[in-house]
Amino acid sequence: MTTGSEIARSLARKREEVESSLRDVADRIHGLERDVGQVMAEEGRLWSAFAAIQIGEAVSLPGQVESMLDKRSGKIEAAKSGIKASQDRIASLSERRETAAAQADKDAKALGEQQDAVKAKLDADPVVRELRVDLARLDEIVGSLLEKGKRAVLERDEKGGAYESDEFFRYLSRRGFGTPKYAGWGVAAHLDSWLANLISYRKKSADYQRLQDIPAWIQDRSDKAEADRSRKAAELKTIVDRETLALKPFRKAAEASAEALSKIEADIAAERESIHDASRLLSEAALATDEDMKRITSSFAEMLSRKGIRDIAAAAARTATKEDDAIVEKLEALGREKSSLASQIAGLKPGLMEFEKRIAAIKEVENKLRSRGWTGSSHRFGSVPSSAADDLSQGVITSAALWSMMQSSHRHESSHSSYGSGYGSSHSSSSDYGGGFGGGSFSSGGGFGGGGFSTGGGF
Repeated sequence: MTTGSEIARSLARKREEVESSLRDVADRIHGLERDVGQVMAEEGRLWSAFAAIQIGEAVSLPGQVESMLDKRSGKIEAAKSGIKASQDRIASLSERRETAAAQADKDAKALGEQQDAVKAKLDADPVVRELRVDLARLDEIVGSLLEKGKRAVLERDEKGGAYESDEFFRYLSRRGFGTPKYAGWGVAAHLDSWLANLISYRKKSADYQRLQDIPAWIQDRSDKAEADRSRKAAELKTIVDRETLALKPFRKAAEASAEALSKIEADIAAERESIHDASRLLSEAALATDEDMKRITSSFAEMLSRKGIRDIAAAAARTATKEDDAIVEKLEALGREKSSLASQIAGLKPGLMEFEKRIAAIKEVENKLRSRGWTGSSHRFGSVPSSAADDLSQGVITSAALWSMMQSSHRHESSHSSYGSGYGSSHSSSSDYGGGFGGGSFSSGGGFGGGGFSTGGGF
């Protein structure tokens, strides 16, 4: 008698074994597929090399390839012509550059001379000199007042706080003592006067008010000095603008000649860049490494790869070199290797499918056991031997047959009678049993592996 927990553990163990075997086969297939990829990459390289030889020998090339080569030749000739034209333009531009450079130097010199003359005139003007002195003095005054204003604000905030924290001073200040707004009289006025004398309020009040007034007074002086400075700066600017107005035509001429020189230099640089690009194309074309040749070779290689090996060998025989004959031999060898690898992959795939089928069968029974809650030791199956999971994993018995057997023989631990008809008779007569991995599907042999798929009942 077999319990549900024993069957569940046995099924899980057998499923893991089959999954491991499936992974092994899958890894072998993936490895062979990588080998096929490497072979195909080498074939592509050899086809390109063969096409390059055929193009170099120019033996019976297809019309499409001839047309592409003609276009490439036209581009090469255009590059050569472009280099010559650019060199001619550079020679012409260089002559113009000399003239433009001389004119730019002349105009820049004239502008410089005029600027020096204007500067000398302004420096000699007594009004200008006085304005400059006044501006320097006002700059210093404004700067000094700004610093004093900052210090006065800090002093007001620091010292004023001491007065404001004095309760008596604050009381008298709030009542307006000593000012026209004071309204005290009689005893109250007498007491306020006594208190004021006691704390020297009149002196403190004057000092406190001075702390409040100084920042505003400094700011007022600073504003006036700043206004005076702005007025004098405007006067100086008016004089300078009037005197420098004469420089405008000289500055305009200097800017125009400098711009003309810059344009010529930019044109020369562009022509040199064109020569560089064309020279690089010619250099690559001489080595057959230009993009056009790569494209032509790739297209021709694809055409050749669609031909039979006999046609390729005949094409190689028409050339003087033996290098393409060697390539044909390598391509033949790679073709045989690729065919062998494909055969191995094809031989492994049925086994992969068989393992997937067996795993699915085991999972089907496991799912049914869990859905019924029969995975515990209290559930017993009288007609199911301990080898049932092994038989299912080897394909000797189907999931449907095993589940039918388990249903008919299931008993709860409180009931141990009537175990069903037994595994033996069901095993020998059921039409759902398979012949194992092999049997009817594969040729009999010594098991899975060893170069093929042949098994009588195991992996």
